[in-house]
Amino acid sequence: MDSRFIFFLISIFLFQGIKTLVSLCSSLRFLTKEKQIQPQQKDSGVRFFIFIPCLNEQENILQTIEYFEKIRKISKANLFIYTITTGREIKILNTDTTRDILESEIKTKEYSNVFNIHDPSECGFVSHQFNYAIHEVSRKHLFDERDYIVFYNADSRPHPHTFNWVSGDIEKNGDAVYQQFSAVFKNFDEFGNSPYGMILKTFAVFQTRFSLSHEIPRSRRSVSKNFLIRKYSNAHCISHGLFISHKTFKNIGKFSENTMIEDLFLGFLLRVTGNAIKPIPYMENIDSPTSIWKNLRQKYIWYWGPMYYPYYYWYFLKNFQQRNNASKLVS
Repeated sequence: MDSRFIFFLISIFLFQGIKTLVSLCSSLRFLTKEKQIQPQQKDSGVRFFIFIPCLNEQENILQTIEYFEKIRKISKANLFIYTITTGREIKILNTDTTRDILESEIKTKEYSNVFNIHDPSECGFVSHQFNYAIHEVSRKHLFDERDYIVFYNADSRPHPHTFNWVSGDIEKNGDAVYQQFSAVFKNFDEFGNSPYGMILKTFAVFQTRFSLSHEIPRSRRSVSKNFLIRKYSNAHCISHGLFISHKTFKNIGKFSENTMIEDLFLGFLLRVTGNAIKPIPYMENIDSPTSIWKNLRQKYIWYWGPMYYPYYYWYFLKNFQQRNNASKLVS
């Protein structure tokens, strides 16, 4: 093999390695610095409606509710928790479904701020669950304009300071779209130290590195002080750890039910309509997939997301440009 070609490949890997290291250090510095500049903890009057989709979450969901309830009591934030069960979950003989467990728990504990919404559809994706639940809450006229819609998963464990920080930032800087990024260490110790377990741990570290070296830098560029970077840089959303005001979400429409990755599409629409995606300087802790096959399947689905960008752009031109033109005619 030509030595010049080998040198070229080494140069590419070296450049990418240095770039990743710089991004990692920058993100870690951001996380540390922003926590030191804690916004004033005043009552902003913002209510957070947390939506948690469930599918076969019998083992996780009660612990998740207890965790969010603990955060609510510590932070004194206005949290309303909506779990979303689905008709796609099949009832197995002599076992309770997630819906059965949730409805029994809510009734027993007499929660005033925890509710379950059941999507009866027996097909669809998580985007259908989100859209169904938000429609049900909207139909009952429970949202105010300043309320925030928040999305988490059943394995999500956001940092206890998350809601206080977001409330304080809204009070200080006004409404924004916020994204909390993930450390994938919640079930890290469960993998053990066998060769197979170490492979699973490597996947968890890799995914956390991706948050620090790729996702946080992209989000930070959308709020850059440089006008050109702030206006034209791309960033994406993740449908766990996402905070978006009801007003902004209503203007965007809903999650896409026609694409494999619903949150990437939402992030694209937010950016092309002029919304920044502000990173939260506290990470959530989530589970890593528990097998090599599940890890590979997860990555396979993720990599499909960017391949839909031509469709995202076509959708934007067809729907939002026409809406803008109609507004100009009316005015």
